[in-house]
Amino acid sequence: STLEVTLFPYTTLFRSGGLNTITWQGIIILFNISFGVTINAVYNIANQLKTCTLGFAQNVQKAISPQITKTYAAKDYERHCLLVYNGSKAQIYLIYLIIIPFIIKTGYILNLWLGHVPEYSVIFCQLAVLMPLLNAGFEPVRNSAYATGRIKTLSVIPNLCHMLLLPICYITNRIYNDPIIMMILVVIIDYIIYAIKYYLAAKVSVLSLFVFIKKVILPSVIIFFSSLILCFYINKSLSDNLSGMFFILIINIFIVTILFYTVGINNQERTYINSHLRTIAIKIFRKE
Repeated sequence: STLEVTLFPYTTLFRSGGLNTITWQGIIILFNISFGVTINAVYNIANQLKTCTLGFAQNVQKAISPQITKTYAAKDYERHCLLVYNGSKAQIYLIYLIIIPFIIKTGYILNLWLGHVPEYSVIFCQLAVLMPLLNAGFEPVRNSAYATGRIKTLSVIPNLCHMLLLPICYITNRIYNDPIIMMILVVIIDYIIYAIKYYLAAKVSVLSLFVFIKKVILPSVIIFFSSLILCFYINKSLSDNLSGMFFILIINIFIVTILFYTVGINNQERTYINSHLRTIAIKIFRKE
């Protein structure tokens, strides 16, 4: 119809994430105008880290994405939900392996990377690497919703909410004139928008938001803070050098793995992992 043709550029903009791009560019300009080129550079560094962190975990998504769509089409909803929940957990835990050591050693890493570390860089980067967590966990959920073909609400409403980020940041800047407060606000609103996305995706798909919170969100929160606190106290006895960085990386992998095995999975999943580990062990010993 004529109305659909007229609205096509605008609906495309909503669904393609064009408004998100406009919003993020607007925030960059706002940082630049309010705090100068230096803070703008810091914000860009933080965004690069966020993108790299997310890319690290999305290899899991590439592996399970076809299976999520296939199981929904076959109406194998039990396996479909299992793939989504486990895929979300796997991506979040993979990100933990790199962001927890990064948060602990941010100053040292930035000093190695940049030489001279600009003001606010440490806190900006620490906040930025928290943002991919919900993004990574949401990708399997998004695939589940997209498999239904009912994506209009999921595309439009979060983008409309995202539009509020720029005016809220502008008002906050006028009141506080503090780049850290603005960056914290960016992270908080990003988390709120992803919470809305999870809710809407659960509404259109066969997923249960309650089960997702129970199986994915709560264990992930427990594992994150437990690992972060343990690594923080261990780091107090370490030096800021490569050996200290390597040691905290190994310790974090060990802690996250143990917590994942004890807290992050249920008894059925634990039994499944144990059986596979036994099979691998038997094959290794037979070869020897």
